[in-house]
Amino acid sequence: MSATLRKSFADVTRRKSRTLMVVLGIFIGVFGLTVINVTEDAISSAYAFSLGINADRPDLALKVDKLDVALLPQLAAVANVKTLDYQSIYITQWRTNTAPGHVDFAIDSYPDLQHIAINAFQLLSGRYPTAPNEIVMAYEDQSYQPFNLGDSVTVDGPNGQVALKVVGISRTSGANKPHGFMSDAGLAQLAGPNADYYINIRVNSVSQERSTATMLTQILSAHQNYGAGYRLARRSIGAAVAN
Repeated sequence: MSATLRKSFADVTRRKSRTLMVVLGIFIGVFGLTVINVTEDAISSAYAFSLGINADRPDLALKVDKLDVALLPQLAAVANVKTLDYQSIYITQWRTNTAPGHVDFAIDSYPDLQHIAINAFQLLSGRYPTAPNEIVMAYEDQSYQPFNLGDSVTVDGPNGQVALKVVGISRTSGANKPHGFMSDAGLAQLAGPNADYYINIRVNSVSQERSTATMLTQILSAHQNYGAGYRLARRSIGAAVAN
């Protein structure tokens, strides 16, 4: 053992207080950097979610006449499809207590609100809706009219105004209008034939979006499940496709 190495061991064993201080200093420094990095990642993720710039946004949105669960495996197996999800949307009016007394309001539904593959929302409080007249409201909606869990909000239905019980409050990603979420059965009962149906898709290669959309619409057309067309959702480029 060299003299330098023997001196190093002696310093460590004989000067225990100094050694402990050095070790603590190194530990605190590393731990502090770790905390800063983790906190920065969490803040960045939350900020990105609030701006709607997360990876949950769809690349393609196919508008269809109906949603057939039996077709999901076949659609998901199409080349270049990374993931897909069904979405029902009903655009209506939310009756508020402030002028002009109503505001455009979008109500979404998915086959499983707790496991949304694309366009997911975060439940901040309360629970997911189960009964037909229950709704999850977006936290941001309170800028139009304050509400709490258990309150009722009134929206327009095809046959008149309908009161919905607020059972949950969520944070949505990039929503540009007041927004709520209902169960599939609840939205079907509320909207009747006036809901719109979409298949949202994330792809592996964006350069093949159009060819992927064509393959998907061919499958839908063969099953008489195809409607108005598709759009490249991420860049909002319309693209008409013949039935």
